[in-house]
Amino acid sequence: MIEVFEKFKKLEKIRPPEWLSTHPLPESRIRETKKYIATFKPTGILLKDTQRFHRIKKLILTTKSSYDYMEKGKKAYKNGYIIEATNYFKKSLKLYLKNTLALIYLAKISLKEDNLKMAQNYIKSALKYDLNFFTPNILAGIIYFKLKNFNTALKFFEKAKSLIPFNGISYYYTGRVYKEKGNLVLAIKNYKKLQILDQKMKPGIKIVIIDIIN
Repeated sequence: MIEVFEKFKKLEKIRPPEWLSTHPLPESRIRETKKYIATFKPTGILLKDTQRFHRIKKLILTTKSSYDYMEKGKKAYKNGYIIEATNYFKKSLKLYLKNTLALIYLAKISLKEDNLKMAQNYIKSALKYDLNFFTPNILAGIIYFKLKNFNTALKFFEKAKSLIPFNGISYYYTGRVYKEKGNLVLAIKNYKKLQILDQKMKPGIKIVIIDIIN
């Protein structure tokens, strides 16, 4: 926290008096944080080693190759080399089946190729290993939306909202689901929430709202 406040201090260009600011000045925050840190004192016996630490260390070391392939896949995906990226992600999974990031990318690629069944399989695996990961919940919702399974799609979008309530994409797709279900009141409610979250709303989303109202 102290390092963050020191960075804020370096970024400052105009410094109004503290009483006119909405937040304390960085030096005040640094001073208060140091005081707060000083109140923490270790109690009992300090642990120097645990079996859990060694399990985690072993997992990191044994899965390194998997994540190296995953990083290569991300780079290829970003540069538009989809076949190359897919191969890297699949190699990553062969080395470590629980590599949720590789599963998510493979689901995204399958979704773009309109291979919904394959996308569904990949995203189910990702969610099996981490139910509280925002991205696979959103992707699962989009996949089920495209499959016209609106009730299941809605569950995933609502879950995504609970995980990151300030991300507009959850409200956008929830609005689309309610529009398909014929519930225009809830559709508009979600689009309005999206508008609040993103004042620089994309023109396409504005068109959807106008379309619903009309």
